[in-house]
Amino acid sequence: MRFGALLLVLASGCKPYVPSFAGEDVWMMFPFDGQRTWEYISTDTTLPYKLLATCDGQPEKIGGKNVYTVQYATDCVSISDTCVPDEVQYQIRWSSDPVDGVFVHAFSLGDDPFTDFDPPLQITSDTEKRDDAYTTSTGGASWTSTDAGDEACPVKLSVEWPECAHWNVATDGDDGFPIAGDWWTVAGNGVAGYQLAGETGQWQLSDFDCQTDADCDGKW
Repeated sequence: MRFGALLLVLASGCKPYVPSFAGEDVWMMFPFDGQRTWEYISTDTTLPYKLLATCDGQPEKIGGKNVYTVQYATDCVSISDTCVPDEVQYQIRWSSDPVDGVFVHAFSLGDDPFTDFDPPLQITSDTEKRDDAYTTSTGGASWTSTDAGDEACPVKLSVEWPECAHWNVATDGDDGFPIAGDWWTVAGNGVAGYQLAGETGQWQLSDFDCQTDADCDGKW
């Protein structure tokens, strides 16, 4: 098994679902069961805020798929004219299932309307191995998501996760923000770290919570 039973209980007290993998299942690297919050700290110490990513666990049906919106907003850590508390930086609409894998369906910046991907941008298949790549022509650009293999998890948590899966997403259109870049994920908890193209800092998971343990059951 590529990932095995990876997860320990986090300091937050949440008991996330511990999947049992069959072969190369990777779609569980992007879980959306329950009302979840992920807290990230940037390695760019000049930033006066953390990012809180939240998902209410309530899907929209888009193209026959359950699509979940994750909102990324500021949590100011110092008094600064450049940090507005709870300011939405961007939102991403994801789907993740065992039939087709993981897709990005849309994104928005700040309070702007969503920009839809039709067809949706494929991040992974349901199963894959290192160096597998998927190219999607959508939104007037070409996007390629590549499985870069397994690496140490870039987290600021006292956990003993053996490894995270690493994905690289590249595009030939503009800067690809906030999708293009590198993403590290861990089974049952989701994105452990990411670095968007053009940013100097890497966002590393510093806390995680699911509102009720019962909701984090691996079903979404």
